[in-house]
Amino acid sequence: MALSVDYTTTALVAAVKRRGFIPRGTGTSDADILQYATDELDSYIPSLLKSIREEYLIAPLDIAVISATVPCPARAVGTALRTVEWLVSGFRPRQLGRIEPERQQNYALTGSEPLGYMLQGNNLILMPAVTSGTLRLTYQQRPGQLVSTTACAKVLNVSTNVLTVEAIPDDFEDSELFDIVSGQPNFVAEGMDLSVDDIDPTGLTITFTDALPSGILAGDYVSFAVETCIPQLPFELFGLLAQKTAHAIASATGSSREGAIYKKLESVEKEMKALLSPRVDGSARVIVNRLGAGARQWVW
Repeated sequence: MALSVDYTTTALVAAVKRRGFIPRGTGTSDADILQYATDELDSYIPSLLKSIREEYLIAPLDIAVISATVPCPARAVGTALRTVEWLVSGFRPRQLGRIEPERQQNYALTGSEPLGYMLQGNNLILMPAVTSGTLRLTYQQRPGQLVSTTACAKVLNVSTNVLTVEAIPDDFEDSELFDIVSGQPNFVAEGMDLSVDDIDPTGLTITFTDALPSGILAGDYVSFAVETCIPQLPFELFGLLAQKTAHAIASATGSSREGAIYKKLESVEKEMKALLSPRVDGSARVIVNRLGAGARQWVW
């Protein structure tokens, strides 16, 4: 019988200990290791993936506009956006351009559709001040904070709005919001910020307020919103995350092996960059020259 692959934080912690030569009794607990790993997942990994420019972790979000001031997605890395588009039924999405504050007086008009947007703090300001319609934002989605598998519920069965799970953590309450993360690559959040009506520890069921998103399968995990027991990354990056975490711990604890761990980190990072880019080997990328109609360049 084929053995299943462990994609969870249990395997990640074991990998960090192995790569960092961390023996038992060193004072570095599994919870500490997960916090170190989360720190790297919040900063190092998104920065690396953004530098590759291959659209990793990019997610769309459609927003029903009710005000000209639209908050940036709460899970956007650096509160940064990849694209901003205006949706009109029956037409292709229209990309909106960024307007600098010193030019906003040129757009102080009324109209049924925005001509662009201005950034102000954590918000987009649509110009002109449209208050109805649909905006589509794409952004680099921040991976969930890493927690142990015991802090999550593994899905056994799925119905319309009810999940039967393997076990329900003691602190799960129906007043909380929950995420459902895929248990298989690429570990996407199949549902985010979901509310529940009932949690039954006896029947091992979680009843959600609304019908569940499609795509949820047995083997997925339910967790508190913005948490996960599976690193939400391409699987090939698990080793790099483990190595970077091992180095962070070695640096913080003054390990005599820090130099060796860092040398291995450099090697793994180089290998991952070569593996992750280009993302499509057999296709050239096209850059459109906006200064000349129809002009374009091929980039190999």
